[in-house]
Amino acid sequence: MSRPQPCPEYVDALTEAVWGDREDPGWKAHLAQCPRCREAWEGARAFSRRVAAMAEPVPDRARRGLAEEVFARTTRRIPARRAAWAWAGGAVAAAGAAFLVLRRPTPPALPEDSGIDFAEVDLEVLENLDLAENLDLLEVLDALEALDDAG
Repeated sequence: MSRPQPCPEYVDALTEAVWGDREDPGWKAHLAQCPRCREAWEGARAFSRRVAAMAEPVPDRARRGLAEEVFARTTRRIPARRAAWAWAGGAVAAAGAAFLVLRRPTPPALPEDSGIDFAEVDLEVLENLDLAENLDLLEVLDALEALDDAG
């Protein structure tokens, strides 16, 4: 058996009316005219009564102080002394990071004369470029000659 569903635009209003503290005046007017929502309302109210009957009673003094206690625990402020230490610790950490970044080691000095003339090396590479480009063809030629000699 499926549970009756209210009109989609009134689901929140039904929930608030059954489980919350307030009722929407538009919901009350709609409820008077809509049998579908009225059936869902009656089912939800019956369910909430069953749930309330199973629950253990909460003393009024506990109920009154609950909201204040939750608010007090969730909006607790850090004492000024702890906040000052937190700021001081952050400042020391930032100063240490700045010191490490700004005190970079100097790069090692290159020897003045390494004995290599890069102009000659580049010229030699350029002279042998044609040979390097055709190296694949030479390797294929060697493989073909090896096959020819074997067969």
